[in-house]
Amino acid sequence: MPNDSRKRGYIRLATRFVIGMVGGFGLGYGAARLGWISLMKEQDWALDEVVSMGLALGLLLMGLFALYATSSTERYARLMPNRAEPDEPVEPADLKGGTAQAIVLILAGIMLPVPVILAHMDVAVELRWAAAAAIGVLLVVESWFNWKVWREADELSRAVIAGAGAASFWAMQLLLFVWAMLAKLALVPDLTSWGAITLLLFVYLVASGIVGVRRGLSAG
Repeated sequence: MPNDSRKRGYIRLATRFVIGMVGGFGLGYGAARLGWISLMKEQDWALDEVVSMGLALGLLLMGLFALYATSSTERYARLMPNRAEPDEPVEPADLKGGTAQAIVLILAGIMLPVPVILAHMDVAVELRWAAAAAIGVLLVVESWFNWKVWREADELSRAVIAGAGAASFWAMQLLLFVWAMLAKLALVPDLTSWGAITLLLFVYLVASGIVGVRRGLSAG
């Protein structure tokens, strides 16, 4: 039944969220034990910078998992239970699309933390320009893989991508207006550009999961 399938999808999504929260707590505890939290306090890291580091780690882990899962048809069938038809054979296009998505996630997980880390290091301007140029190249590569994912996606996957993009747009429009209004009234601090991109990434990840469940991609 569609409703039962959607319900299972939401349960699966909530379970992954809880697992991620527990894993994040464990990583935070480990970072505190290693002295990284104290170092961040000494360097006066902003909240959006800390959150973006967590997002980068999550993107990197998801990308590595997806890359491992798409390395063979057997692994894909076993580790990707969110396919629309779990009993259908795995096609080569499934592996290609999954690999491209994995590369997008990995590149995002690499690019996101670099500006934050370098911003708190005493490095020369030339090195910062070199890092910006390298990130620019990676951004072009990531954009190409994003286009490849869209071009080779089936109708259902394209609907999920478009739906997640639309949901993110409306959610961000609402959130940014509310925040700007509160900031203008001097009730909250102004949102930085880095805070905005961090919020956008978080909203898009949440929207992708919810739209995927509603479309049946995470209901297995």
